[in-house]
Amino acid sequence: MPELARAIRADLEELLTGDRRIAASGLVPPAAGSSPLLPAALAWVLLRRLADGAPEATGDGDVGRWLDGWFLLSNLRHSLVAIGLGAAASERAVAAVRTLDACRGWWRADEAEEPLDLEERMGDLLAEPAVAAFLGINRYDEVEWFVAEAWDELQLCLAVVAAVETDDPDVLAEVGRHLDRLELARQASGYQVDALIAALAADPE
Repeated sequence: MPELARAIRADLEELLTGDRRIAASGLVPPAAGSSPLLPAALAWVLLRRLADGAPEATGDGDVGRWLDGWFLLSNLRHSLVAIGLGAAASERAVAAVRTLDACRGWWRADEAEEPLDLEERMGDLLAEPAVAAFLGINRYDEVEWFVAEAWDELQLCLAVVAAVETDDPDVLAEVGRHLDRLELARQASGYQVDALIAALAADPE
């Protein structure tokens, strides 16, 4: 337990005050002070360490199920409401925690020596139920759409995950390039999921 406590403290310090925060600060604009994403990021830093140390969480590959089984996200929601975040914002924070966990390692290629296929990776991510719900993906007139404001929050989640999980300046610079490509694809997408993926395919790195 002392080792776990030290690891959590190190993660929080580096996210809030350390070099990783400085390196990641240029990836996306900071969240507004009233955004539920900051408490979500802090909660995720704690929960990821707890999950990493729980064989039942890592063994079946479904950390979300483990979090629900121990009522951790339900308790988080109640705690955020209790401190005045508000019911809707607290729900959004919990959704962000699920999304942050679903996005772990998103910038890593499947093969160590191969470049990341960002088109394929985003296709896989957007098919994840937690990410799809967070992004507000919905079907209308035979087209899948996503919510504009939610995309900005997803970009922030992607940046936070990278900033917490790596301190390599070269990797963080590569993450920044991936996020730039995602933003360009978003601008070309008209908020359509298929158009977003097509834009990534049309502009390989």
